[in-house]
Amino acid sequence: MDRARIFNATLEADLAIEDHGLLTMYIACRDEDSIYPFEVYGFDYHNDGQRWTDKGFTAAAIRLLMETVGVHTWRQVTGQLVRCRLNDSGRAVAIGHIIKERWWNLTDIVQEYAHPECRE
Repeated sequence: MDRARIFNATLEADLAIEDHGLLTMYIACRDEDSIYPFEVYGFDYHNDGQRWTDKGFTAAAIRLLMETVGVHTWRQVTGQLVRCRLNDSGRAVAIGHIIKERWWNLTDIVQEYAHPECRE
């Protein structure tokens, strides 16, 4: 069953340090009936047992999301009206500005900005 579609949604976003210490980003689109989460991405890794190392795409992911939805602070991201793109299996894959033709796709950002050894 093809569930690919684009629809208007409200954006939910959070940054958190998980129990095991990994800095992660949670992003989801919500419409009147459902919530469509994106894959959760870790921004760093514990490379030597003593310090955390950025994977290379953290700043780009945050900045490009803010630019895409048209806000100037992270606090403004949650609650923004956006377009959400689902793939054919119904998974959220991109966030679009509500009017302008600007799209945010974390998979593409990881491929472009992550250190080669960190591309998932």
